Amino acid sequence: MAVLELLYVHKKRICKQHVPGEGPCRCYANTDNISSHPSLSPSPPSALPIDVVRNLHDVEIYEAETANFEIELSRPLPVFKWFKKGQELAATDDISIEQDERTYKLELRNCVMSDMGTITFEAGPLKPTAMLIVKALPVDIIKGLEDVEVFEMETASFQIELNRQIKDFRWFKKGELLEKGDSVEYSLEENTYSLHLRDCKISDMGTVRFEAGPVKPTATLIVKALPIVVRRELQDVTLYEHETAEFEIELGRPIEEYKWFLKNKLMEASDRIILETDGAKYKVTIKDCLLRDMGTVRFEAGPLKPTATLIVRALPVEIVRELDDQEVFETETAGFDIELNRSVAEYRWYKKGELLEANDDVKMEQEGPTYKLFLRNCMLQDIGNVKFETGNLKSSAILMVKALPAEIRRNLQDVEIFEGETATFEIEMARPIEGFKWFRKGLEIQPEDDITFEQEGLLIYRVILKNCLQSHTGNVKFITGQLQSTASLIVKAIPVEVIRDLEDQEVWEKETASFEVELSQPVSDFHWVQKKEELHPSARVEFQTDENTQRLVIHDCRVEDIGPIKFNTETLQLSAILMVKGITLPTST
Repeated sequence: MAVLELLYVHKKRICKQHVPGEGPCRCYANTDNISSHPSLSPSPPSALPIDVVRNLHDVEIYEAETANFEIELSRPLPVFKWFKKGQELAATDDISIEQDERTYKLELRNCVMSDMGTITFEAGPLKPTAMLIVKALPVDIIKGLEDVEVFEMETASFQIELNRQIKDFRWFKKGELLEKGDSVEYSLEENTYSLHLRDCKISDMGTVRFEAGPVKPTATLIVKALPIVVRRELQDVTLYEHETAEFEIELGRPIEEYKWFLKNKLMEASDRIILETDGAKYKVTIKDCLLRDMGTVRFEAGPLKPTATLIVRALPVEIVRELDDQEVFETETAGFDIELNRSVAEYRWYKKGELLEANDDVKMEQEGPTYKLFLRNCMLQDIGNVKFETGNLKSSAILMVKALPAEIRRNLQDVEIFEGETATFEIEMARPIEGFKWFRKGLEIQPEDDITFEQEGLLIYRVILKNCLQSHTGNVKFITGQLQSTASLIVKAIPVEVIRDLEDQEVWEKETASFEVELSQPVSDFHWVQKKEELHPSARVEFQTDENTQRLVIHDCRVEDIGPIKFNTETLQLSAILMVKGITLPTST
């Protein structure tokens, strides 16, 4: 059965007639009854054009509101699509798509700023569009921040409620941005923002600020001090010298600021004084107590100033380990040490009855209750008694020094230097010597301006030769008694360096060409070469010397002079090019 829609306008009424195959067709228009009996043949139906009866309109809303778009067509279509910013939309919790015969509806709920853009309806050839404009919702404070007052160690909580949610927010305390941690926690539930500050301290007191968009309200955090009470008092301590004293006090709560005093002098942490805190317990440890430390120990925290007494008793001095006899060879070091039961402030060392003072050959050390004496470069005349004294205590030992055979422990070494430098020759003997001589190239030398003799300690002998010349090259010898040592002195010439090199020259015939080279030092043995032939001074060729500068002057240059010019020494070969331009004479007519 084909359906034929006939649109026939007659006065005010549009008639529709279903045509069942062939037969009579009747149409009603107002009250007129028109009938006919045409013979109709059925034909395939054709799609009617689609028109927009009511078009889309731009929608402007605030964030979180709902945007509604609606369009009406001239006839219904089963297939259609909605697009937002070019992306096809599908029904979700926040998107509703409806069709009511020829009317099509799109509902966008909980809109955000990022939704703003073009909305397109697509059905057949139709693609009408409209704009969705989403405006930021003004931020208003529903419930503002309030000042909070807590005691130390308590938790302070701040809360603010806005008319809408802003995910980018910050909390500040005393102008500093707060980060989450053990003592800082903040959260967001719907439109309510909360901040919790745990274990508050007096130093936390100040302004708390919340920032979210244009909203920057503040409140004040007030932290009240808890009263301080003593749970366990300080106790007096009695001990002997060099022992360790510990004083401890326990309060009713932890505090931040406190001080320890000994005899009214502030104690600060050091290797000897250790300050410790464990919750509300406070302890000071004083190591290696001395008699002068005896007195009052005081702890101060706010109004509290409890005290206790440190009593230090003197220990009787006793020898734990006596001095031992020592035997060394000449020039060696003899070491003596004695150990007492405790350190003493005053003590003395004696050698052969004479009081010793620290110097290059006498060194005294103390390591706790141990006292040491070092005698360097011992000689045969040092043999004798060594004694340690402190108070009424005395301990003695014998120093034995054995003679060393005269021999060379370290020989002379060859030295190689440049002219003008200094050469140093050094020899080490096994024992001190009384007579010695230095020789250079077989001739004995004595100290003078450029020659110095030195002795380091009792065993090392050296000669220093300054401003050496190549002529000084030869043997250097040291002789003492039957012993001798020889080494070579090699003095090398200072290498010549080029300061300013030769440069190419270009002249006309009959002109003068000049080549110049500047060296780091004067040279006496040199050669000027022109085209492989050595030059010699003549009427045309002139050699000039100006300190470190050598100059070649060629007068009356000729075309046949063209070619390389070389300057040669034992270590240098420099070259440049001489160019001579010919003079063209005018042709006579």
